[in-house]
Amino acid sequence: MDKIKIQTGANLSRLLQSTVNIPQAFTELVKNSIQNFATFTKIDLYENSAIILDDGQGFDHEKDENGMNAFEKYFVFGNSYDLTSGKGLRLGQMGIGGKLANDKLSHETDIHWTIETKNIHGKCFIVEYKPSTTQFLNEYSPSLKEIDPKLCSISTDTGTKITIASLKQNIQSNGWPSGQIHGELCTFFGFLLPQLEKEGKKFNIHLNGKSLDFSYKLPGSNIAIIRRDFDYDYYGKKQSGNIEFRLSLVYNRDLIKNHPLKNIDIISKVKICPFHLADQEIIEEILTDLQEKSEEDLPKIDQIHGIFGQLIGFISCNELSEVMDDTGMPAKDLSHHGLRSDHPVTIPFYKKVYKVIIQWIIEYIKLNEEEKMDILDALAQEVSALLADYFDEDDLVDLWEDSFGEEEDEEEELEIDEEEEELKKLAELAAERTWDFNPEPEEIKDDPEPPPHTPKSWRNFSNRKIKKSKRIRYRIIDFGEEQRSLMSRMDDAGDFTILINSGNPKFERFSSEKSPFLLSLHIAELLIREIVMVQNPLSRPSDIDRRVSDFYDNQYSNLKNKSE
Repeated sequence: MDKIKIQTGANLSRLLQSTVNIPQAFTELVKNSIQNFATFTKIDLYENSAIILDDGQGFDHEKDENGMNAFEKYFVFGNSYDLTSGKGLRLGQMGIGGKLANDKLSHETDIHWTIETKNIHGKCFIVEYKPSTTQFLNEYSPSLKEIDPKLCSISTDTGTKITIASLKQNIQSNGWPSGQIHGELCTFFGFLLPQLEKEGKKFNIHLNGKSLDFSYKLPGSNIAIIRRDFDYDYYGKKQSGNIEFRLSLVYNRDLIKNHPLKNIDIISKVKICPFHLADQEIIEEILTDLQEKSEEDLPKIDQIHGIFGQLIGFISCNELSEVMDDTGMPAKDLSHHGLRSDHPVTIPFYKKVYKVIIQWIIEYIKLNEEEKMDILDALAQEVSALLADYFDEDDLVDLWEDSFGEEEDEEEELEIDEEEEELKKLAELAAERTWDFNPEPEEIKDDPEPPPHTPKSWRNFSNRKIKKSKRIRYRIIDFGEEQRSLMSRMDDAGDFTILINSGNPKFERFSSEKSPFLLSLHIAELLIREIVMVQNPLSRPSDIDRRVSDFYDNQYSNLKNKSE
């Protein structure tokens, strides 16, 4: 029986190149340097060429126990080989890094690049890769030439120098996307390199003569590190993984205008892909589960997405790159810039991440709403107490309230969810503190600045104690969409209470101002109007105008002082 010879089609190279763009091609080259014990990688981009140089261990020309040297392993398409005998970092699996990155940067029809290397044995070699148009990759063999160490251009004891001799047509026409390359390198290695530095492993990346900074801090209000376990089914066997969240809430996107990190990145030592809160099925599943456990209505999904858009940082999970499926592949996809949905780890990982992110956002929204209502209530108390003095008339005694305290109903003792309580606490801390990157609990600073989302004038007001107990009885509630245009009304069921509509456009606009003064005027006018109508249900608009005008004439300065 005849046997069929299996060959590697030349089109495989172009197909695999499509999994990375130009900036990502450089991350693949730097990954190779890190994995081969380099302490630096220098990238120099020229008009007609590019040079990538490191001081790694170089290419070993001696064969291993399998009869292959480092050069032969490098040119195996589709297989990944460890060139460090298990001593280096494992940042890739598919063997599509260096050679295909070189091809990606090279001219489409005139691929030409060289590798110059000095290895641990003191030997120096040059590999030239310049294939002609061919149908099969195995019809071409790159040239390998040993050179005298004195003629080697690598000045360090060991190292590798890659030269792209014929640039991609798009680069020749439009120039290098230097900004994109800079940003991709910073975000891709932004988590790994600071961790290596903590371990005493030095590594620097230089781009066009400038060293890239990887010690940057997360701007905004840093959230303390969140760590969670998650379970996944590994072909019938229950396994556990670990996730670490390092996030920051950015109130103003201008803070990250020139910052390399623009969103939340999923990483497994190095960046895999951005995290987007986009899977509606997972979102609905989580919100349904949370709603069943909550006695209150949860925030609307657009509110959740609004806060999510203010988060940046890292979500780290080693299992995404270390757990192999039954085909020997990790959760990272072929390009190493995304996750495979068919991997045992991926969906359980995403479900846990979605739950933590959504729960934290919900707690943060609830915190802000409660804080805002506390502030509004304190403001209204000041106004109503002032008006109680202003309308010091016997016929208004039913509208006076002499005590601010109310008896609270006894609540049933509920089962405490420790993870939920932790997220609630972290939401409070994010609103009150500002930390540096790696915000471990012991690094919390004393006397934090007020958070930028709540203006200082509002927060100072919320801490004010009201001396007088007598006030006009009121409640601030949302009347609902059908009565959105109604500003206030009397609630005379039981005792007389003035209801103020927090859902009214004027109330909403004034409550979003930097100063509470406009809202205090609005509340004062509403209370005056309702009081005048209580005094005389047949009052005309002119009667209301007269009392409002008199109030402004006599009490404006007093109210302004109280609300600033």
